[in-house]
Amino acid sequence: MKLLSRLMPREGQFFVLFNQHAGNVVEGGRALAELPAAIAILLLLPRARPGAARSALLGVLGCAIAFPAVQTVAALAGWIQQLVSGIPAPAVAHRTLEGLVASDDGAARLWMTVLVVAVIPTIEEIAYRGGFQGGLRRLGWPPWPATIATSALFAFMHVGAIPESGLAAALSGLFALSIGLGILRERTGSLVAPAVAHALFNLVNVIVARG
Repeated sequence: MKLLSRLMPREGQFFVLFNQHAGNVVEGGRALAELPAAIAILLLLPRARPGAARSALLGVLGCAIAFPAVQTVAALAGWIQQLVSGIPAPAVAHRTLEGLVASDDGAARLWMTVLVVAVIPTIEEIAYRGGFQGGLRRLGWPPWPATIATSALFAFMHVGAIPESGLAAALSGLFALSIGLGILRERTGSLVAPAVAHALFNLVNVIVARG
């Protein structure tokens, strides 16, 4: 009950916040239409095993399609969190990005950027889309359950890297991102496309975080 009372707004606060952000409800509803549209477009990608170059291009295309939808999901989750608890989501909701932005060491920033943009996406795609999702598929799981289960694990494993105030927005966005990456893996039969899309997604976030 104590936890519930902390999460629920104080008397009258719900309606104050709702009135303050009523415009976001309309805008969010419009933007949310991007999510099924992005999934539909990703599902229209050819089901084939393209070469590495074509897979990379599909990864670029996939990132361009999924990025607005992922940002929309995260923004709506953050807005709902603020509406319910009064706590806004932070502008930067990942401790690695926080460290990158706060660092004054040029060499450290360069290394962290390489880590975030190149190393981590590659390792995570091998582990999640290749190992976990691929393993579930080999066990006979259909594409959607395997993709959803992998996305839930992917989001959960990032909990420790996210500030408490950013959990709703970041985890929702990560789950949506992972759905897109899983679709790319299923449509291309390759880890190249999701790895490239993941790397580009991280790169854009690094650029935005550094302002």
